[in-house]
Amino acid sequence: MEQRGKALSMLTRRFPDVGWEICIEQIKPGSRIGHYSYRPRWRSDASGAGQVVARKEMYDFARMALDLLIAWPSHDEKTLGDLVESLQGMPEEDETKVWDLIDEWSQKAGEVAKTALRERIRRFAFTRRGHHRKLGEATCDRAREAYDSLRPHDPVIRHGWLFADHWVQESTDEIEDEDFDYQKRDERIDRLRSEAMAEIWTDHGFEGVKELIASSGAAGTVGRYAASRVTGIKPQVDFIRRCLSLDGDLRSKAEWCLQGFLLAIGDDSRAKLLQAAAEELPAEEHKRLFICAPFQAITWRLLDGYGEDIRRVLEGRVPVLGPVHARRAYQTDGLPSGGTAPPRGFPRRPHGFQGR
Repeated sequence: MEQRGKALSMLTRRFPDVGWEICIEQIKPGSRIGHYSYRPRWRSDASGAGQVVARKEMYDFARMALDLLIAWPSHDEKTLGDLVESLQGMPEEDETKVWDLIDEWSQKAGEVAKTALRERIRRFAFTRRGHHRKLGEATCDRAREAYDSLRPHDPVIRHGWLFADHWVQESTDEIEDEDFDYQKRDERIDRLRSEAMAEIWTDHGFEGVKELIASSGAAGTVGRYAASRVTGIKPQVDFIRRCLSLDGDLRSKAEWCLQGFLLAIGDDSRAKLLQAAAEELPAEEHKRLFICAPFQAITWRLLDGYGEDIRRVLEGRVPVLGPVHARRAYQTDGLPSGGTAPPRGFPRRPHGFQGR
């Protein structure tokens, strides 16, 4: 046991990343099922190895690992987040030490790091999974205090969790409500997102949207809510132009953002907007513009005034965008005036069909 402790201490000093993972595994809550290790039959170099340990030895080693974790020389949002998620396996006095470490660390940490730890605390204590953990009242109170103290001032960082993904996990308060209504919850999330986007747009404008989609897994949702803040043809055209100007790692996310933005605008207004944007954008950006537009008949009508190469690009994307929208665009509204046939695999409109 003593040798094992010395080896673990040396490992944490020389290879801290590896040492941290080994230590944190000793205190993580959850099932701990072990089996005998394989031992060679014809060699004696594994003599004494592969045997299960007694419970006291297991506890002593876990205690040693926990002491190393709490006394870690340089904590950050990752190490503190790991400790928070392992609180269930700690004695009460050690839980208090962890929360005190968070309070001390938060005095000097940056807003991005604070937000990352704040989100891990929220997911640990204030979501459906946190509710199933049956945390004690003292733990929930300290979690709430830490969550409030880590609140960032920048609205982009503060509201990032609302746009991190399409689905926002329920809070504990929602789950405990016997009359929990998913429709009302969706309305509340919609309101929170709308208020968040209003604050972000007021303080930062397009740069705030750019920062938001950089860390978001739901760029289309960001664009959809941005559409409610950008009114008027000129500001909307400028939003489109700036989305298409983003390149590198943000290029794909910017296109998803633009798709959500255009989808949130009404059909009549969208047609005028696409036409105005196409007039101001360079010719090489026309393809990206129409690819980001909703795959609807109104988009096909606009293509009559542009080159055949743009139409072919959109036709090639029909299988990706889905047969339902394709059939609706072709069958209900008919072919564009250019007379281009539907892509292979999609039915033509029957002769004499008038639609509904």
